[in-house]
Amino acid sequence: MLRLTILCALLFFVITPVVFSQDETTTNSGIVAGSVTGADGQPIEGASIRLIQVDSRNRIVAGFTAPVASSDSNGEYIFKNVPEGDYAILAQYWAPSGKSDRLNSYYFPGVLELRDARIVRVGPDSILTAMQINCASGAQGFQATGRVIDSDTQKSVAGIRLIYGLRPGSGANGDFSARTRVQTDADGSFILTDLKAGKHWAGIYHNDSGDYYCTPIYFEIIDSDLSNLVIPVRRGVSLSGRVFLDDGIPESLLGRTTVDFYPSGISAVDRGPVYNLIDSYLTISSLVSPDGTFLLKGIPPLSGRLYLKYPGATTTANYVTVIEHNDKNISQAVSVKDSNIENIQIVVTSGKGAIRVRVRCDNGILDFDRLEVSVSLQNDEVAFFGKKLKADPEGIFATDNLLPGKYLVMVVRTHRDGRLKSRTGPVRYVTVRNGELSEIEITVPGEQAYEY
Repeated sequence: MLRLTILCALLFFVITPVVFSQDETTTNSGIVAGSVTGADGQPIEGASIRLIQVDSRNRIVAGFTAPVASSDSNGEYIFKNVPEGDYAILAQYWAPSGKSDRLNSYYFPGVLELRDARIVRVGPDSILTAMQINCASGAQGFQATGRVIDSDTQKSVAGIRLIYGLRPGSGANGDFSARTRVQTDADGSFILTDLKAGKHWAGIYHNDSGDYYCTPIYFEIIDSDLSNLVIPVRRGVSLSGRVFLDDGIPESLLGRTTVDFYPSGISAVDRGPVYNLIDSYLTISSLVSPDGTFLLKGIPPLSGRLYLKYPGATTTANYVTVIEHNDKNISQAVSVKDSNIENIQIVVTSGKGAIRVRVRCDNGILDFDRLEVSVSLQNDEVAFFGKKLKADPEGIFATDNLLPGKYLVMVVRTHRDGRLKSRTGPVRYVTVRNGELSEIEITVPGEQAYEY
């Protein structure tokens, strides 16, 4: 089944047929020949070789069918009567891997991606005979195969989207970001490809896994492929309810806003080995329907918080949500156990208060491009992310549509590397009232006080 799936993926090479003949003599054509070898330098027999015509930006030329040759017992291949043009050369062959065969693909002179391939130019009467493709072991990457099973029934689970990657600190070099392109087939089987040697983790991507959740598994790639991995999953509970909008808040937010469940108090094992894994792996989202209803599924038995994620516009960052269930405020925490939670009410509201902050320095100059002001409501009865304010042309940090209450205000300075941030100057508290403007001034050190 895996082999059939991979073969289907190769159909993009076959476009409108413009195949050239290997036997008939044509004008303005050339010859391309070479060999295919493995990591040990030995010839690879029976590899499929394709000539792929590309344009000046290494994009496949539309309306061109890649002609196919096969390598002989010496690993050699030849294309005759090749029309004038630029070509990438692709070698593909099947090799045993675990309980299935694996398709290996290399471009001349031995790279994995078309963008990295060495393009050959065929002109009239060209004879190119040294096109050796070296299929180095491990360069293709290793693979791991396995199944996802229901922990309670021990049955395979189909249609589960996986998330996996290298473990930071594993000693391996490479990209530690999570990958999510793999889904289990009808038998619950999966194949993880392009794995580097090193320690890895894998789990399920909860937003695309229906009623299931899991904690990640860990495995190590040394110098060969892995098979028979098992990812156990369990059915979680659901959270459902409705979002209500106060007067003055546009109804267009419904249908474009999501409700997110963000777990808290998670152990290092449950959280997983990647620093930002909790955001992409355990956070579960549901799009709010136009009538305001939402349904979150596959929630693990953890405490967490519910948030509304608005569609982009900065004005919505002022909105505050009050979350209730059975007349109890749950804006700060939702305790999930072993039964579904229904009839959650999320009320979106905003106020008419405003804050205006002027930042001064006690010496030197200020670089306003490196400063922002953080404003957050100190109220456990509502859910409010807080706002990050940038200066206007006059150096003023301002925001409006705030609910009445006590706000924490502080100045944050961005480091010169553009990534890290730290508070500078004192923390201030300000009381906001409806229909009133609260103005404060904060004095911070000048730029020369910071070497970062």
